[in-house]
Amino acid sequence: MKKSYSWLFLIVILLLCGCNRENKQDKDLLQADTAPFTYENAGEADALAVDANGLLYVCKAVWEEEEDTGPVPASEYVYKPIKQMISVYDLEGNCMESRKLEFGNGDCWCMLAGEDKLYCAVYHSNYGCYVLYEIDTMQWTVTEKVKLEGYSDIAYLEVVGEHIYVLGRYKKPLRMDYEDDTSLEYSYNRIARVSLADSQPELELMNVELPVAIYETDRDNLMIYRYVDGVNFGFLEFDPQEVTLAEAGWKNIDGNINELGGCDTGFVYSKFQIDGEFLYYGTPDGTEAQVYPEEVRLNRPVEYQKGFVFFANRRDGKVYRICIEETRQDNPPIQFLQMELTQDFPYGCGFQMEKRIVTDQELALKVLAQDKDFDMFLMSSRSPSSDSVRKNGVFYPLNEVEGVEEYIDACFPYLSELARNEEGDIWMVPVMLAVPGIVYHKEYCAGQDVDFSSMDFEEMLMFTRKTRETNQSFADISFYVLKEELFGQYLSRYDTFDTELFRNYAKTLKSIGDTTWLMESKVVEELSYGGDISPEIEARTPWLTGGELPEFYYFYNVYSDTLDALQKNAGERDELGMLGMPKLEDGMKNFGTLTFMAVNPESQNLSAVLDYISAFSKYMLGKQDSFILADKASYTDTPFTKEWYDLYAGGSVYFGVDSEVFTGVFNDYLEDEIDLEAAIAEMERRRKLNLEE
Repeated sequence: MKKSYSWLFLIVILLLCGCNRENKQDKDLLQADTAPFTYENAGEADALAVDANGLLYVCKAVWEEEEDTGPVPASEYVYKPIKQMISVYDLEGNCMESRKLEFGNGDCWCMLAGEDKLYCAVYHSNYGCYVLYEIDTMQWTVTEKVKLEGYSDIAYLEVVGEHIYVLGRYKKPLRMDYEDDTSLEYSYNRIARVSLADSQPELELMNVELPVAIYETDRDNLMIYRYVDGVNFGFLEFDPQEVTLAEAGWKNIDGNINELGGCDTGFVYSKFQIDGEFLYYGTPDGTEAQVYPEEVRLNRPVEYQKGFVFFANRRDGKVYRICIEETRQDNPPIQFLQMELTQDFPYGCGFQMEKRIVTDQELALKVLAQDKDFDMFLMSSRSPSSDSVRKNGVFYPLNEVEGVEEYIDACFPYLSELARNEEGDIWMVPVMLAVPGIVYHKEYCAGQDVDFSSMDFEEMLMFTRKTRETNQSFADISFYVLKEELFGQYLSRYDTFDTELFRNYAKTLKSIGDTTWLMESKVVEELSYGGDISPEIEARTPWLTGGELPEFYYFYNVYSDTLDALQKNAGERDELGMLGMPKLEDGMKNFGTLTFMAVNPESQNLSAVLDYISAFSKYMLGKQDSFILADKASYTDTPFTKEWYDLYAGGSVYFGVDSEVFTGVFNDYLEDEIDLEAAIAEMERRRKLNLEE
């Protein structure tokens, strides 16, 4: 009799747990607050999923404590016991319940919420592969659905109809035969599907080339984002009823998409742009709009439910919920031109954009001809055509656009001066500045009596040559960078190569020779890592997180995204300093590259464009660590950042420096294929031709 009461008591408790979860979620997701929301208590998520009611499920691996028995031989090593902690959060961010479940013995990298079900892909060492588990979220029971044999990782899970689809890296190569009697074998992502109706389902591989991401469409089909030919990107739509694949026909597909997820009329994804990784909404007609103003770092797919997007941000370890329609502007798509090698367009402020990638010459011709088929453009000052565009182009004056003059006035003085023409009109707005410099080990350099601040360019060349001959990891710079610095600094002051200064430096570089001074040290490799520091990297370079700093003199750095990683991972290290490159002559400035945008006065969409320029300027005015604004109070208060600020504040920008125009001939001289006087004559000819163009 007591046993019967015990079972009855257990059933009541389980029912109460389920009812409590249902009753607490009494607000419909569609009526949730549309302001960006942070799940403060969710913490770092290994995986997350959202059901149709807006319940957030977060999964984290929990290691079980074991007695420490000392080192274990590799032949006897076994995985430590691990359990998965699944927590459920309501729309207000309250944790409704947490369950510690035992399935697999690795991290849960991928999770999907169905109706009263969770599906998780977790590695299991006993099987030597990932396993797909089905979890009943009312009873919290776990069922092993199918072994995902052949997969080395799992990136996406998606339920469509009676099947769950799996996408991940597959170990066995796929052979594809084509109509022209050619074939291709590749090891890459593969899609497989598993029947949910079968009690013992099998893994059914699909022959889809180079898939990147998958999601369910509003037509109950499976959309597949993929490489089309190994270079371009496109969408395929799979109809599970007819078992057919068809081209979706969507245009302007961007290859820079990361962690894509589907929504009602398009898709949500993150991508890397000019100042970090940001969240976007894209549509089948090729437009896109940024839907979250702050930088993100994602390594899991975004989740979408009823107009809301959920994502785990590795940048701060928190989970967020945003409403797409709250940030997306209802503007006619802004047509903008972008150079081939320029990083993607900056902060979008929710405006719908449609870009066209063009060559440097195509962009210049369109600007100079005042074509009417574009609204604005993005360009780099190092483009060979940038000086001609700046001097001869016609641009919409931005002085009266709200926020623009305040932004320009707040920039470094040399940028403010560049942004205005001789008549005082603001013709462009700065987007990103990159000033080359060297990061050096203050204590080690002081101990070796090395002072880079007192060296000129030639002295640094000779110092680096000597150092590299004895220890290659103590001074890191590439021979290409040295040539770029030579031309960049030189052309900022001289308009001819026919000088003794250039001849002397050319002879010095040749005497050193191309010793392939590529960045070989682990210091540079790890600091250039563009995201969070992984456990493997941290183990090799503990100084990034407070450990001992290895001995080195310096390494060269120029890109602002790498400097962001430096600042994030080592910005508070007093031992690190940053200086501009030594100069060819006294009084020369740090040579920088400016990415900027300007508005076509012939635009047929001026109202939306100027609204965008206004929003962008206001965004930049409030940006921390922009390395464009002059106000020191807008920068992080660390020694490294202060020196970085001084470098950028003392910089300069020279339009039209593209050393590639000249370095081909210069390389011929370095390789003894042409003498110096003949090289100078040919570079002079190219310089004059470039000016005429």
